[in-house]
Amino acid sequence: MISYTPPPLDGARYARFVDLALRYTSWGIGYTSDGERLLFTAVHKLHDAQVSCHGLDTLEAVLAASDRHLRRTPAAGRVRRYYRRWERQQAERERRDLAALVDLAARLGGSLALATVAPTRAAA
Repeated sequence: MISYTPPPLDGARYARFVDLALRYTSWGIGYTSDGERLLFTAVHKLHDAQVSCHGLDTLEAVLAASDRHLRRTPAAGRVRRYYRRWERQQAERERRDLAALVDLAARLGGSLALATVAPTRAAA
């Protein structure tokens, strides 16, 4: 038998399903059935991530682990801006470190050539 509407969840499963949907609001959660087993699916709103499981316990565990990981990952489309900002911050740290080394060399009587090195400003 082919059905385009999955069977309704029983009371306890439905309550658990709604609890997961309300807890993991950055995920679009749904379910379907092949006539024998249910398949729960979740798609993340900001990331290119999707998970599918046959049980709600597994779905909850996978969503929790995925959420922890995805919180540390820039959203799709923001990656390039994220790396540009990181590169600017890294260039600034390197400029400060080089300036501190040049200053230390000058105070310790380093060579004139090292003391006259001027750190270059990173391109913005």
